[in-house]
Amino acid sequence: MNCREVREWIDDLLLRDPDEPAPRAVALHLAECAECAHEQKLAREALEAITPSHGGAVVASARLRERVLAAIPADASTASARIANDPPRPAAPAWRRRASRMRMSIALAAAGVLAMILFPIGLGLIPSSNGGAASLLSQAAAAESRLFAADEVVHLAGEIVAGPVADPELAAVRWIPLVAVGTDGKMHFQQIKLGNDAGATYRLRDESWYDPATHRFAHILTLDGRPLFANAFDGRSVHLMDRDDQGRPRIESRAVDAAFQPPKDPSEFLGVLTVARPVEDEAHLSRPDLLHEEGQVKLADGTPAHVVRITSLSRESGVGLDADWRITIRDDNHLIESMEFVASGKTIYTIRRAQTDDRREPRYGWDLAGIRSAVEKHEGEPKLPVRTLADMIRMDVTVDAMAKGADYPVYVLDRNPGWSERRQIVDILDLPSPPHRMFAAIYPAKGRRHVILVQAHSFNTNLAPLTREGKLVYTAPSGVKVWNTRDDKAMARILLSSIGTTKAIFADKPSPDCTGYLLETPDGTFPVLAVNGVLTDAELHGLADSLVRIRPK
Repeated sequence: MNCREVREWIDDLLLRDPDEPAPRAVALHLAECAECAHEQKLAREALEAITPSHGGAVVASARLRERVLAAIPADASTASARIANDPPRPAAPAWRRRASRMRMSIALAAAGVLAMILFPIGLGLIPSSNGGAASLLSQAAAAESRLFAADEVVHLAGEIVAGPVADPELAAVRWIPLVAVGTDGKMHFQQIKLGNDAGATYRLRDESWYDPATHRFAHILTLDGRPLFANAFDGRSVHLMDRDDQGRPRIESRAVDAAFQPPKDPSEFLGVLTVARPVEDEAHLSRPDLLHEEGQVKLADGTPAHVVRITSLSRESGVGLDADWRITIRDDNHLIESMEFVASGKTIYTIRRAQTDDRREPRYGWDLAGIRSAVEKHEGEPKLPVRTLADMIRMDVTVDAMAKGADYPVYVLDRNPGWSERRQIVDILDLPSPPHRMFAAIYPAKGRRHVILVQAHSFNTNLAPLTREGKLVYTAPSGVKVWNTRDDKAMARILLSSIGTTKAIFADKPSPDCTGYLLETPDGTFPVLAVNGVLTDAELHGLADSLVRIRPK
């Protein structure tokens, strides 16, 4: 067999049982061709990234496949009336169209993950003047802030409970967003990934300490008494303890940067309810339609409380997981009693307050000095079934940082679109192919016609086949090609839904006329361009012409 035939076999891998052995001819070629063997490895890694394991091989269920395919329009979006009037291309075989779409959905999986991580933090987009559910959340935010306005060290505790989930599709989303403060004083997003045993129950204890006089803090998560994650500031250095993808502990201490300033509001990064912390920022577009007040309930201690449900942007746009947050807010002090993450009608995990002891010093010290002995105490025991992924998201990175963080050629618009005044770059872990990074260059527009340029290693390895059935609509003088494919609309909706959940960027759901384009650069990479609206030919050509490759300084 030749490379082309083997690549087609690899393309079909995502539609077969992953344990199906390769045909003898394919196996012989893979043994001799390092490049094809590498492509097969990447394809298997992509499949493993979205297929949870719980005691045996698991393949995508028929229901999952139907949901993925149903979310992707069958009609290709067009760049202009000229393209719409072009004669139709012969239809590809059904199995090849399915494979193409599965590749697209897997390559865009990291974008869907972004929506799930940042959606709760996006509560900051809701102004307090909307009344009803928004008013309840605003009061809860203020109450949470008041907890840290004390004259002595504040100690808070909570519990995170994730119960059994029979559906492997839902088990795959049993992970929890975290916020860690870095040496630059900025907040960095992490992820707690629960184990693959869908039948297991996990109980994590979450504790925070804050000293208002010195701004020192410590945030510690433990599982069965074993440290899982810790982030602390002792007045001079920032300390971080997490676990790598093998479950091994990592401990790092670094002096803060000269310009380091602790975040002004501790409730933005401390406490078990960090993910529900709204910010006082009414400059951004609000989405009160996502909020639903579900009425009054009574807590176990008899205290009345109200329940607010928040619909995720990915759900209401028709793309992504059917997921909500249910937040219970006490009537007596307006504090959030619990948060429940619900997907497809099933509770994935619950975050609730827990009793604290009288400890006024962090369990392992402000410098986490005691955490090493705590980790060593459990050496030789089975590794924890939970791990953390560091720097899931880095907000607002520079162009140079983007160039240095990418292990593939990356591009940026050398000038903002005429209808956008600023640019923000978000650096995201490329979940289908870690530790590679995904980069989203975002150009918000006051007229809501936002532009997003997303590049990823998984795009480069999975999206090229879409061009085989696409239309080449423009080639820039630099050699950048603009492709129109049948999956353009789906790609645009997924990316716009994902970025549309983030704080301080924009909060718009995808427009019905949103458009997407698959780009092909002279370096053989495949960025995706999404626009929350329609582009004229001149505007599309202008964007393609302004794409330039960036190199580290």
